[in-house]
Amino acid sequence: MREILRIDHARMEYDRNVVLKDYNFVVNAGEIAYVQGFSESGIYALLDLFTGIRQLDGGRLYLHECPAPSVRKEILRSYGIYTITAERDLVKGMSVAENLEAVRWVRFPFRFLKKEKMRRKAEEYLGEEGLSVDTSQILNQWSSVECQKLSILKAKMHHASLIILDCMKNPGDYEGKNAEAIGLMIKKLSEEGIAFIILAGKYLPLCEIADRVQIIHKGIDLFEWNPGDKCFGNDILLGAGYLTSNPDILEEGSLHMTGFFDFEWEKERGIWKYLENIRRYAPKLWQERIGIEVPLDGVCFDGHTAVIPNTSENTLFPEMTAGDNIIMCASKRVGRGTYGIVKKKFRSLLVHTFYEITGIDESIKYLWQMKPVHRKILSIYRWEIMKPKVIIMESPYIGLGQDEIQEFCRYLRHLEQKGMRIIFFSKSMEEMRSVCSEIIVSENGRNVRYLQQYLPMQSIQPMHKN
Repeated sequence: MREILRIDHARMEYDRNVVLKDYNFVVNAGEIAYVQGFSESGIYALLDLFTGIRQLDGGRLYLHECPAPSVRKEILRSYGIYTITAERDLVKGMSVAENLEAVRWVRFPFRFLKKEKMRRKAEEYLGEEGLSVDTSQILNQWSSVECQKLSILKAKMHHASLIILDCMKNPGDYEGKNAEAIGLMIKKLSEEGIAFIILAGKYLPLCEIADRVQIIHKGIDLFEWNPGDKCFGNDILLGAGYLTSNPDILEEGSLHMTGFFDFEWEKERGIWKYLENIRRYAPKLWQERIGIEVPLDGVCFDGHTAVIPNTSENTLFPEMTAGDNIIMCASKRVGRGTYGIVKKKFRSLLVHTFYEITGIDESIKYLWQMKPVHRKILSIYRWEIMKPKVIIMESPYIGLGQDEIQEFCRYLRHLEQKGMRIIFFSKSMEEMRSVCSEIIVSENGRNVRYLQQYLPMQSIQPMHKN
């Protein structure tokens, strides 16, 4: 089998911090390789290597069985190595045909562009690949899965021999129905000889189509499986047991949240529309199992229920401190007077509690200084202090590595201990089973049914005392 890429005893350093240490990896033509690691595992160093941003400080890189003298973007492209990250290779303001034309090599670049001819060529190419679309459409009208498919087909048009799929930026785009559609395309192209490397910060369903699965930890290729290995399934879900840094303080227990699982629901439609669908098509089940009013579309808090969308951390103000973000939504409840002025002492108490819950140093004041999990907790904590009775969370694990998910689960336990009811929406059944004591299943917001009761025993480190 022809070798496309080999990393041999690689070493890479960032500001004297080693991020790859004796790392090894190989991928052959037509092979699908899946690499999983949390944010500090070295997986981002791999991404930098594959995009030509950084060079190795030790070891060797082989491309198509030849030593690579240096790894620049131009060299990688000349070998047919193409990286896709969060649709960055697409221009949303351009049409589908224009996006495809942008990667073509032309002999005479200074020529008039015939739009109709370009459009017909693009439709012919996409039609051959099983996509029947109007290529004159502007790309911002397309869904995330359609854009991901177009990115992959752009890479093929560019004569890619290896496609690196970066699933760490928006992992929610690779779950549910999206994962199934993208997975089918990857399998088809792999049969044509194109190799794939899938980089993930947590377990994703695309793992199931891989020929080989690897865990990277502290810059080392820690574990590797073939799908036939008996231990493969549980180990990849649990992160191969390397995630718990201090096993002596583990505490047995389980969370008792209500979960909504819908494999087909498109994230663009939003969590509010989904809940409204469930209430409409299963009123009896809603009344028996949920029994709450849903805030109006786009409203995050109605005095009783808080809704946390999957992009909740993006609603924070990065130029403001954590303290200012915390009291932004709570001034009417904790403030006094007509203008909701919050007393300095009370504000300090709210902010100090946040730092106790997360365990981070109070000198870290701005969002850019925080880990993704702490930004996520901050986006929820500012509603927690409003004392909601119910908190509805849409795919809260998106963007978190496995170690951060453990930390986030400790925060969920903290909320439950305060008497708040948690309702959890996800497209991943593995995520649901780890935290939910009951799961309600639907198909694109319909065919709603109560699946069964789960009482998982999830080992979660205790929260910092507050």
